[in-house]
Amino acid sequence: AGRRQRQMCIRDRSGTLGLRYIDTDINVRQNLTSGEQLAYGDTQIDTGDFRSTNSYDDVLPALNLNYRPTDEWTVRFGYAQNMMAHDLGTYGGGVQVFTAACTDLTIVGGRCVTGANGGGNPFLEPWRTDNFDVSVEYYYGNESLFNVGLFYVDIESFTSGGSTTGEFPDSDGVIRREVPVTTVILGEGGSIEGIEAGAKVALADFTNSDFWADFGFDVNYTYAPSDSNGTDPAGSALPFVDNSENQYNVVGWFQNESWEARVAWNWRSERYTGDQGGIPGYQDSIGYLDAQATYHINDDISVYVNGSNITGESEEYFLDWGAGPTQYWQQNEFEARYTIGVRARF
Repeated sequence: AGRRQRQMCIRDRSGTLGLRYIDTDINVRQNLTSGEQLAYGDTQIDTGDFRSTNSYDDVLPALNLNYRPTDEWTVRFGYAQNMMAHDLGTYGGGVQVFTAACTDLTIVGGRCVTGANGGGNPFLEPWRTDNFDVSVEYYYGNESLFNVGLFYVDIESFTSGGSTTGEFPDSDGVIRREVPVTTVILGEGGSIEGIEAGAKVALADFTNSDFWADFGFDVNYTYAPSDSNGTDPAGSALPFVDNSENQYNVVGWFQNESWEARVAWNWRSERYTGDQGGIPGYQDSIGYLDAQATYHINDDISVYVNGSNITGESEEYFLDWGAGPTQYWQQNEFEARYTIGVRARF
């Protein structure tokens, strides 16, 4: 009996340990616009390409552990190292050179280089993070689940605006000086930590009613304060780019043999969008309402209708000069979008 009990306990514990090796080679061709300038607007002239290479490798371990003390409860722990390459524009954006009339008469009637904007940086290292999470899940009935989890993400570094120097020829083809060049650099690291909680509830697990048994709802909430090690003009800490401190989603659904329907409300608090010429930019909090309905004519043919951003929400952006994101900056306006279609299987 003791041996059987021990074997049952072992089955309630499981885990995986893995290791990934990623070898990355990057070949970048950047368009150069650093030659002769056209008058009346300083149109940039294409003067060729700048080619560069970069390479790096990563060894990424991952560990997942699961423990089930009973059939209803599961405890999970996870650790992983991750890396993510940047988009192609971040590596290979072209170089734009700025000029002005030569005030020191170096070139009579010519143009002198005053600075440059390097749209990309071929020598950037990738995003690298250490990720920790622990969660507890409770299963109720045949279809319902309640969960809560803690997570911590340690970010080694991330991209930010920065500057360096460069040398570019004046309009007569002679290089005379170093000028400042704004470009993408790897800034200091940061962290995101928080808690997430959710529930997937099928009313069939809580009622004997045949009508309500086809309904259910999913809800989740995430609290994720972050720190990017940067500061705003008032000296206050800046959050991590594109991270909202509060997010929640609420989905109501109906499903039987012929019909499926879902209505979802997704909301996030304001998010830091990055440096905008030395001033932090933010998107205001926003929520979206989506809906979907599907009718299964038979096992092989279904018709559906989808609605996205039904309420026609617009993204509002603000600048923070040190007293909070209060100065209106810009707006992205989106209309509601509807799709009607047929799915068929042959």
